[in-house]
Amino acid sequence: MERLELTRPVLSTAAMRDADRATIKDFGIPGYTLMESASRGAAAAIEERFELGPGSKVIVLAGHGNNGGDGLAIARILAGRRMAVTVVTTAAPGASSPDAEKNLALLMKMIRAGACDLRVLGTDAAVTELASEADVVIDALLGIGVTGRLREPIRSLALACRAAKRVAAVDVPSGVDSDRGVATDEVSVRADLTITMGATKPGLLFGEGRAAAGEVVVAEFGIPPHVLQGALAQPGSARLATDEMVTALLPERAGDAHKNSAGRVLVVAGSDAFTGAAALASMAAGRTGAGYVTCASTPSVRAAIDAQSPATATVALPTSPTGGLTADAAEEIVARAASADALLIGPGLGQEPSTVALIAEVLERVDLPIVIDADGLNALAKLDLERFTPEQRARWVLTPHLGEFRRLVAAAGYSLDEADLEQRTWLTPRWAARLGSTLLLKGAPTVTALPDGTTFVATEVHSSLAVAGAGDVLAGMIAGFMSQGLAPAEAAVCAQHVGNAVAASWTASRAGGAMQPTDMTEALPQVLRERFGA
Repeated sequence: MERLELTRPVLSTAAMRDADRATIKDFGIPGYTLMESASRGAAAAIEERFELGPGSKVIVLAGHGNNGGDGLAIARILAGRRMAVTVVTTAAPGASSPDAEKNLALLMKMIRAGACDLRVLGTDAAVTELASEADVVIDALLGIGVTGRLREPIRSLALACRAAKRVAAVDVPSGVDSDRGVATDEVSVRADLTITMGATKPGLLFGEGRAAAGEVVVAEFGIPPHVLQGALAQPGSARLATDEMVTALLPERAGDAHKNSAGRVLVVAGSDAFTGAAALASMAAGRTGAGYVTCASTPSVRAAIDAQSPATATVALPTSPTGGLTADAAEEIVARAASADALLIGPGLGQEPSTVALIAEVLERVDLPIVIDADGLNALAKLDLERFTPEQRARWVLTPHLGEFRRLVAAAGYSLDEADLEQRTWLTPRWAARLGSTLLLKGAPTVTALPDGTTFVATEVHSSLAVAGAGDVLAGMIAGFMSQGLAPAEAAVCAQHVGNAVAASWTASRAGGAMQPTDMTEALPQVLRERFGA
């Protein structure tokens, strides 16, 4: 996988702690110095996001650990900027982390000096009333790694956040599991802004954690980049693709290119019952820049494509009485694949036994990078993976939604429970390794993993993509990028990232629920040009 240095890290709780320890031990940067840097970054983000200034009323809820220490330092910084800051803390000398104690002592010195509008209260204060009157409440009660229900007095303080106009959380909202993204208590904090320290945490991207976090900003505080990159080897960690990475990876068409040198895609898709899937996938492959796209399918699909996507060449294949492809079509597909650079198989094919047999034979005989989507995945769940060599599977990109993924897992003799699905940055790479293929598990957000464990998770989630046909467009984009020379994993990550960018662009000025897959294919060239310089 190229250009990994342009990604941003998502670190599990264990990985983040390892990165902290390595920075303190190997580089000699004291933890207190790291806390000060992180707190200054967090204070700046809060000040900017909520347009705070002199006289703004700020409530800081601080625990007794290092997360509370961050909150105490943020309080000191904002008070120094002439804001009216009230701290409600569980911290106490001898019962707090050493760095939290230091920051509490500094606050008390500032109060004694009388140089700012600052006060420190205990947990017996009227916190709900204070929160309702503040411009922003800062939640610095609990940090990463908290997995159980909230205990008093933390629980009451978290509940008081419900009375606030606006809430900023430090690292993770209190009561949100930083790895799984689940709320561990019904009164878990819901923030408008989360300033997460050093790197994004998986729990801020999934499930209840995504909703509870609000806008997420990373406060960098001095961990060396190579330490962060090394921490990515920890299970559960992942990478965020960036526009810079995708721009660097996207293929460039040569000035003397012709249709057969610019990428040739063979799409095997569609049936009499599902003509649109083949058309959408074929159009998407062409919109990514593939120079020659051929769709092999039933005669009725061929007619639909001729009407909807006239640039796509079509091939009519033997069809069963019920409108699906038969195993007799394998010879024609294999022959056509000999002059292609990438193959997409599956969308809209149906699940007739003869179609499953066709898919199996094609996967065995075609020596190309292959995207296996939709009914291609359903067929794969009925086949013995051992019939395919590791070299064959290494060229595949599998693109299941959750239902298709469950069937693949069940076919291998396993089942998924809720705990598995709550930890998708652990789950997806584990199954990519077992399957021996690049695995793009669709969802909110999508996770893409390579067999070697390298994992990507999307930051953007657009409900506009929850429409029939969006997956066909994604599969076509992956095939189009592969045909132009991108490795399977690179093509999958780029297509997913670009697809989210298309959804963001289209919905910026339109109702998201109105977007159709054809809108995606039409918007794709402009987004590739304007956002990625293609």
